[in-house]
Amino acid sequence: MLKILKSAAVNSLIYGFGNLSTKIVGLILIPIYTQHLSVADYGILGLLEVTSYAVFVLFGYQLFYALFRWYWDAEYKDKQKSMFFTVMVFLTVSSLLVCIVLCFYADYLSMMLFGKSDYQFLIQLMIVSSVFQIVAYNPGILMRLQEKSFIYIITNTLQLVTSLSLTVVFIVYMELGVAGIYEAQIIGWIVYLLLSSRFIIKNIETKFDRSLLFEMLKFSAPTILAGVSSIVLGLADRYYLNFSKGLDTTGLYTFGYRIANTVNVLIAASINLAITPIVYKMINDKNNKRFYSKVMTYTIYIVSFFSIAFSVFGKEIVKVLARNPDYWLSYTIIPMICIGIVFRTMRDNVMNGLNIVKKTKVITFVLVVSSIVNILVIYLLVPRYGYYGAANAFLVTHLLTYFMMLYFAQKHYPIEFEYKKTALIIVVSTILIIVALLCNDFHIVLRLTVKTLLVASFPFILYLFNFYEPVEIDRIEGLWNKWKNPFHWMNNIKTLNS
Repeated sequence: MLKILKSAAVNSLIYGFGNLSTKIVGLILIPIYTQHLSVADYGILGLLEVTSYAVFVLFGYQLFYALFRWYWDAEYKDKQKSMFFTVMVFLTVSSLLVCIVLCFYADYLSMMLFGKSDYQFLIQLMIVSSVFQIVAYNPGILMRLQEKSFIYIITNTLQLVTSLSLTVVFIVYMELGVAGIYEAQIIGWIVYLLLSSRFIIKNIETKFDRSLLFEMLKFSAPTILAGVSSIVLGLADRYYLNFSKGLDTTGLYTFGYRIANTVNVLIAASINLAITPIVYKMINDKNNKRFYSKVMTYTIYIVSFFSIAFSVFGKEIVKVLARNPDYWLSYTIIPMICIGIVFRTMRDNVMNGLNIVKKTKVITFVLVVSSIVNILVIYLLVPRYGYYGAANAFLVTHLLTYFMMLYFAQKHYPIEFEYKKTALIIVVSTILIIVALLCNDFHIVLRLTVKTLLVASFPFILYLFNFYEPVEIDRIEGLWNKWKNPFHWMNNIKTLNS
């Protein structure tokens, strides 16, 4: 198991490096956005981003779930190349048709989102970008399945560099506003597909398997409804904020959410990218449940540590990234979003068991119920508390979703998770964040000192409560001895995959 965990850790670092480039791009763009876009413009961008996600979920048919589940199945191992070809052809053709239809009705979509048809062109650009993302997503899935992590980050990083460069040119020098962002994204996705073309050709067999596609769609069908529910869970807050409080409030929430979501994109997603293929490859391993349990504990430990850091230093991060004071109040929602992300990560971990036993209908049921609850909580909190209410709704909903998913997952595929340890992590994290928030009015030197000590104390507080097992302490000591000398780092990196 240690060897598998080591491999997963190495791939997580590699994916993390790739995702780090994503966040570096995001961090570079945030000051540009806040300087060249008003808070209302940022609200428009936020609404378009969540709508883009809706297009991706609905018209990607969640086939990547089926590709994950089918690709390493022994029954279909001789059909891997035709399977990938079938998925790519189906999604390319269907996405093109969707693009044509949605672009034709862009004025109606603009009326639905913004109450006027002035944003028709932006809607069309967003749709085209979303369709390219649907097609481009699948080569990335295959790279993950084959654990081609270096190819994955190279292609994604070059795509990001292209998008970043063009975004700066289009916004700063050509003053194209939000439209320039999506034009840069479209060109970036085209570059990505060109860079991935050799890998795609190498992994296809030009045989369209209709029966296999039908089986994969049948498997994915319940997850489409789950995807719709995920859309509601992730997007209802911004839609309702726009309709009840306006674009300025939506822009503030979007900005704070984006800062907090760095934990998800950089940390949680990196771990998920590395772990998910291994989870399915270990379905028949006798020690798989022990592995799944440890993955849960380690993942929550790491995600919680970074959630503490972003929550504790949220005020400072926002003021550094946004020179425009109109954005500064957004730091108040970062702690709720970060803790919500921890619970969402826990949900994703326990959900693996339901995917293994193909209980996608159960996943759908849980997400549908959660989305209904989310709408109700947003309806109750947003009118009174605005973006702060939306952040609390995010936290409450993901807390509930985790416990519901855990109940059904344990019923169908029981795993002995380390509940006491995960509960301890959550309690300690929450206390540290609350204490840090009480320090926000201190003088900056004292404030930064106290906050740094609070973040650094996290692993040591857990140690006082006997969180670590003896073998884990030995491993930590070994890692410290191995990496404490910077002059040995290059040799250590070379031995990571040995």
